[in-house]
Parts: sequence; structure tokens; C-alpha cells
Amino acid sequence: MARRNHSAQNRPRGLWQCLKSIVAFQAPDPDVVGEVNQNLGARRQLSRTDWTNKAAEEANVPLETAEVLFEFLGRDKLDVGRIRVDDRIREDLRLDKVLWWDWDLDLYEEYVGRSLPVSRIRKGGAVAVIVTVRDLLRFLAEARSPSG
Repeated sequence: MARRNHSAQNRPRGLWQCLKSIVAFQAPDPDVVGEVNQNLGARRQLSRTDWTNKAAEEANVPLETAEVLFEFLGRDKLDVGRIRVDDRIREDLRLDKVLWWDWDLDLYEEYVGRSLPVSRIRKGGAVAVIVTVRDLLRFLAEARSPSG
């Protein structure tokens, strides 16, 4: 039986290339963050307090929900004070490129305190109707409510 050459020189490079491509796929893209912030740049910058008050009022959610979202979105250098509740998550904010690939599950687990149920992930479930920041705020508030 022939032995394969698994020398230290050959093995780590292949593994490293694989890991590098996985991380690159999942990591935030700083260029996209810059583009999104540039697109938001013409808007008036709201302070954290003003943004959370306005977002909570416009989305009709508890202030705490808006505060958590503000903090979460700001972690990856997104200019949250210029985001509005009617901004679309994918098209306008490109959160799938700006945040880590599983940002939505992390946010849900962090705010609600449990994993997102499979019934809400499936096509046609509640997650499918989240298009705007307002939708996301309402989804989080509903999930955390006693009936959610």
C-alpha cells in the first residue's frame, strides 16, 4: 500500500487555504461598509439617544429593542446614526456583507436569549418577511414578548 505524503509543509498550506476562503466568505467586507456609510453620508447624523427614541417610536417597539439594535449594528463600524427604519436590510444596508454571515442568528440569540426556532427560519416563516429595519425591530420585539 502506497503512503501519502502528509508532510508538515504540504498539509497546513491546503488547510490554511481552505480556512482562509471560509473566513473570507463569512467576514464583513470593509469596502462594502465604506460604500454603505458613504451612501448614508448625506443624511443627518442622529445621536444614539435620538436614533433609539425615533426608531422605537416609528417601529412601535420598546426603547430597549432599538438600543440593542443600535449597539449591534455599530460593532462593525456601520454609521448607525444615519440609518432609518425604512432602510432595506439587504438592498440599502447590505447587512449580509457588512456584518458577519450569521449576524441575524447572533442578534436574535443575544436579544431574545434563545436560539431562533426552526419554524421561524423556514421559507415562508416570520424571518422571510423581514425587509426593513422597522421589520427587524418589530420581529425582535415580538420574539422577546411573553407571547413570542
